[in-house]
This record gives sequence, C-alpha cells and structure tokens, in this order.
Amino acid sequence: MDSHRRRKTQMESKATPGPWRVDIDARDGFAIWDGLSRVVASLLFDKKAIDFRPGSPYQSETMEANAYLIASAPQLLEAAKKALTALVYYQHESDIFEKTGTQKALEDAIANAKGKGD
Repeated sequence: MDSHRRRKTQMESKATPGPWRVDIDARDGFAIWDGLSRVVASLLFDKKAIDFRPGSPYQSETMEANAYLIASAPQLLEAAKKALTALVYYQHESDIFEKTGTQKALEDAIANAKGKGD
C-alpha cells in the first residue's frame, strides 16, 4: 500500500468520535471539544486580520457559525452514512436519486470526511 493510501486509511480510523461541542472565548476565539474534554480544533481570532466587512471569515459571527459547523461533523457524517444506506436500499423503487445526483453527493461527502476524496 502506498503512503498516500496508508495515510488516508489511518485518517479514517483515527478520527475523534463525537459528539463534539463548541466553547466560546470572546477574547481568543472558539474551541471544539470532544466528549472527553480534549480540544479537537480551534478557531482563533487574529487581531491583525480582523475584518469587519459582512461575511468576512474573521467576523466573530462567521467564526462562531464555522465552529458549530465543524463541531457537527461527526453527527453529519453518521447521518450521511445512514442516508446513503437507506438510499441504496430503496433505490430500486425510484430512479429519482440517480437523476438528482443524491447518491453521488453523499458518497463524495463521506469520502471527503474520511480523507478519501479528491
């Protein structure tokens, strides 16, 4: 197995299980914690790069939204896996999933979450 494939396999098995939660520190930024109170990720304010334009990734509201999105990753991955399983099971009853690209979108999202995407 080449090193790229080995690294991707390791990423899948080493992902921190959820649920994750967000801790807001108005001074420094946002931390995402796992169920054992370990930091999984953090979004830190860069005082030099603060940008108050609407939609800027450095606005506190945008950073907070991003923190909650990151914290929901384990739950979203599990939901996507369940949706894909149900879709594959019921796809013989309708071709709507193929026509809308739903199955491919779910497969791609799951692969990306596991480090196996493009």
